[in-house]
Amino acid sequence: MSKRTRDQIPEDARRAIEALLRYNWDDEVEDYSEQDDEGQAGHILNHMVLLRNWLHGTNFTAKHAVASYFKASTGLDPLPDNDTYEDHF
Repeated sequence: MSKRTRDQIPEDARRAIEALLRYNWDDEVEDYSEQDDEGQAGHILNHMVLLRNWLHGTNFTAKHAVASYFKASTGLDPLPDNDTYEDHF
């Protein structure tokens, strides 16, 4: 099986993957945030983040996704030490 880079995947396929990620993103981020460590470890959001990283050439985690979602919802910054995640979204 050959590995394809994101640039080798047709644009319409990339847009379709991104649409699926966006459609489910908020619900899965909220669900992930309600899980214990074991639940988070096996959560679908980890796979969604992997796909999003691949599509956008980023390297962030599900915990960053939760922090970014929380910040957007409340205006508060939940990450300590000014950890950055805005550039990944």
